[in-house]
Amino acid sequence: MAKTKVVQNSMVSGVINETAWGRTDIAKFYSGVAEANNMIVQTTGGMFKRPGFEFIDTTLATKTEYELNNKSIRLIDFVFNTDQKYLFLFRPGDIDIYYIPVRDSSIDPTGGPIATIYAPELTPNVIAEMSVVQRGDVTILFHSDLQPKEIARTGFDTFTYGNLKLVSPKEKDGTNVWSIAKGWPKYGTFFQGRLFVAGSKSYPLSVWGSKSQSYFDFHIVVDQADADGSPIIDTIDSDKINIITGIYAGRNLQIFTTGAEFVNSAGLITPVNSSWQIQSRYGSNPNVPLDSVDGSTFYIDRTGAVREFIYDFNQDSHVSNDLTTLSAQLFKDPFRINIIKSSPSELGRFTYVLNKNGTLAVLNFNRSEGIVAWVKFDTPSGKIIDIAAVDNEFYMVILSSNGDLNLERLDLSERTTYFDSHAYDYGNKNVEFCADGTTSCIETIGGEFGDEFKLDKIWCTDCIIFRNVLTPIHKEIDGLNRFEGKEVSIILDGIYQGEQLVTGGKILITRFYKLIEIGLKFKSHIKTLPPTSPKFDMELNKKRIIKIKLYLYKSTGFYLNNDFIASSYFDIDSYDTSAVVRTGVFEYWTLGWSILSSFTLSNDDPFGFNILKFETHIDVSEYGENNGFKN
Repeated sequence: MAKTKVVQNSMVSGVINETAWGRTDIAKFYSGVAEANNMIVQTTGGMFKRPGFEFIDTTLATKTEYELNNKSIRLIDFVFNTDQKYLFLFRPGDIDIYYIPVRDSSIDPTGGPIATIYAPELTPNVIAEMSVVQRGDVTILFHSDLQPKEIARTGFDTFTYGNLKLVSPKEKDGTNVWSIAKGWPKYGTFFQGRLFVAGSKSYPLSVWGSKSQSYFDFHIVVDQADADGSPIIDTIDSDKINIITGIYAGRNLQIFTTGAEFVNSAGLITPVNSSWQIQSRYGSNPNVPLDSVDGSTFYIDRTGAVREFIYDFNQDSHVSNDLTTLSAQLFKDPFRINIIKSSPSELGRFTYVLNKNGTLAVLNFNRSEGIVAWVKFDTPSGKIIDIAAVDNEFYMVILSSNGDLNLERLDLSERTTYFDSHAYDYGNKNVEFCADGTTSCIETIGGEFGDEFKLDKIWCTDCIIFRNVLTPIHKEIDGLNRFEGKEVSIILDGIYQGEQLVTGGKILITRFYKLIEIGLKFKSHIKTLPPTSPKFDMELNKKRIIKIKLYLYKSTGFYLNNDFIASSYFDIDSYDTSAVVRTGVFEYWTLGWSILSSFTLSNDDPFGFNILKFETHIDVSEYGENNGFKN
């Protein structure tokens, strides 16, 4: 019987599909895991419990509208500049506009829309199929059945909406190429000083470029048709009829179709210098907006795989790399893709892919570090039905169990809560003076801006009543209708209070506090891969994990397999203290023989659970068995 030790220094390969568990010959196996739910892979190597989702608003969208078309509730980001950011929520007949404040401002990010636009032509099918492009303070909506629409920002909280005034190219008989009868462009993007639009009902393979520096003029003057600045009209030449499914301004102008991917090889596209070259033949999923990071355009192909469309210098062409091969089980009819392009470097840049079943496949992608790491997100809040990235924040519309469609927010860089549908409030009462009747609130809460009670970089302005802790108090917290009939978890001043059933949209608090946090706790877990080594000396032998060493980082209670290792539960008397946070090495002894030995780490308390590395000490049987299947 041999003894060995296996060390896993990182988890930067994310989840590895069970069909690849035999690939102990590849490096990714030794930095992967079998399962990772509600965890994030950091670029630095560790795997951390994801932060919670912050509740923003119960939207005006309805479950009935969603059921008309399960893509009829759409979120679209609108970033005017780094300080002025908005979120458009499209629902049949209306556009709700939310303002997204800078996180270190004093503006509360919760609450309803700042404006609503009436748009009766936005039917469920139009919303589901439309494409969007932004330039400056204008967002343009494209759909084959509608003249393109524009949403223009005219002030902090004022917007206009109407038809985009395009000058259509002409047919030979002088009639417009675009019309109600012939259809309108389906996709658009800005590139090299022109607006390029693509695809229509009558011309599904055509691409049009506007007059140079005159974005909405596509009319070609006959005797000026070859001039460099004149409008452009191209038709994608392919051996098959490949309907255009998207256009994107990347390193080159890119066209995606149902059967192939193209780029325009011209350095500067003009009417006489425009050449579309086929690059790969996978085909993209229609009505799935494209996104990009670090020179790569991400798209979902016809089979539901996420591909990276990128120029390969070795082949002198673009290639479509499959990013999902080793984690295919995380993808269930994906239909939306969003990328966070700005986040702290140790975290990484994250791509969110929304599945039809309401789960998210989340990718940490870093080419320079060789990281392609997928994990899975879900939430007890309900089913995620649409997503949008706004700068470094991520927003979701979630269909709750009671039928509400709630807007919630996630920022991976802010690990301040581990509740979903999280909400918070300050203090038991607003008064001018504290309990002694002489000390002013400003002095008590730590200065003019109240920075002693900072949460999510939002300043507290409420005063706290400091009295004898034995003084009885009963305060109802209301406005919790979205939790009706559910048990919510409660934290008072960093101390976990357990769960309480919400009745009549309320809970009852029986002690004083400075800060209350309420939400739904969610479970996160990691399951390791079967232990092995590059020497292949214990592949299919029976093994017994003797000891597990975990290098934890700022972690509280967790389960190892079914054993509860540490507790973050506390009673609610006056001697409460915050949960113990541990950083360092934890040892655990175990027993039991198995060929596919592994272990599971999990956490369902509303506190952090973070692991940097682990090692397993193993006994390996030198004798095999041939009397049937073993595991």
